[in-house]
Amino acid sequence: MLTDSLEQSALAFVLTIAFVANAYGDPLGHTSRTDFPHPVTLEVSLGRSTFGAKEPLHIHISLTNLGSVPFLMTTRLDGVPYGLVFEVAKEGEQFQGRSYWLRRSGPEQTTTELMPGKRAVGELLILLDYGRGYVFGEPGPYRIRARWSPGKDYEPIYSDEFDIDIRASTPKNGEFRSELGWIGLRRNVGELPAGVDLDSVEGKEALERQSVLLLAKIVNTRRPHLVDPARRPEDQKEAELVEQLRDLLERYPDSSYSGYIARYLGLVHLKTLAHEYSLAAGAARRETGQEMKWNALDFRGDPEYQQALHYLTTADKADIWPRTCAQYNLAWLHGMARDWDKAEASCNKLRSEYADLNGAQLADQLEETIQKFKNKLSLSESAPNR
Repeated sequence: MLTDSLEQSALAFVLTIAFVANAYGDPLGHTSRTDFPHPVTLEVSLGRSTFGAKEPLHIHISLTNLGSVPFLMTTRLDGVPYGLVFEVAKEGEQFQGRSYWLRRSGPEQTTTELMPGKRAVGELLILLDYGRGYVFGEPGPYRIRARWSPGKDYEPIYSDEFDIDIRASTPKNGEFRSELGWIGLRRNVGELPAGVDLDSVEGKEALERQSVLLLAKIVNTRRPHLVDPARRPEDQKEAELVEQLRDLLERYPDSSYSGYIARYLGLVHLKTLAHEYSLAAGAARRETGQEMKWNALDFRGDPEYQQALHYLTTADKADIWPRTCAQYNLAWLHGMARDWDKAEASCNKLRSEYADLNGAQLADQLEETIQKFKNKLSLSESAPNR
């Protein structure tokens, strides 16, 4: 049955993100908790109070140390406090914690000393609720708040509550999700069994489930992603997906999800570009015993470079999350092309426009990586011919 195949795909996906639910269990089941000894305030900012159903919603989180002494806390690599839960309540119902974010930085965490008056800040994407589809799947009034658990021995800290109004999704976004569901069905199921009616309740649920799974895959992809069917036949399905997403983006350039598609495509072309040049450099070393000369003009003329630049620039202009991701990879692309001024401008943008979203740390990482690349190029170009 169609539903059996789809449930198997859903199960595999759920298993990959099981750690999210474990990391954000409900702390209220403990009875021997005490108040957190440090005065703090947990704030959320949405920018607006009206959103479309099943559409991305970005929330800015800020945890401030109001006390006179520092304390140690655990944060995700993007600055969001570890142990943070987003809670939602429909009108007349109790708050429920949601497993909402998509591997913001993976399960990695770090220990941070939060000094007096300083803040731990980050941005969350509120979109998918694992096992239950979209967080805001239906129109109507909702209440939301954030909850932070400082540790198993302490009572949770809550933000203020906010009222938001979820309205019907736009026809354009609805058409986009339906198209994405079709792509997911063909990717995971292949030819549909005879007699399956996608206009039926079961068929519509199948399309919805596949659009959720595929959207999660796209948003989850944050690092350059290799798709190389010529050398890895198992990538053929992924290559077909790239072509389908490219066509989808051309037909829906302004949907609420288009920035994520553009970023995904940019990351694929960026990795393909780096992979091709890595293979060429390896071949040069084997054949001549020397490092390959890095011709920036040839590099910038490479079709993969042009595609990566196009899609990452498109993603950088979109209101996507995490907004720093496209800018970070765009800066590295400029570095690979020896376009040092543009790379520097991207680092400056990370520090200025994304200062509250870990932009300064990302810029520092970029500059270090680009400097290593400069040094490697310098050594290669100054090496004597053999």
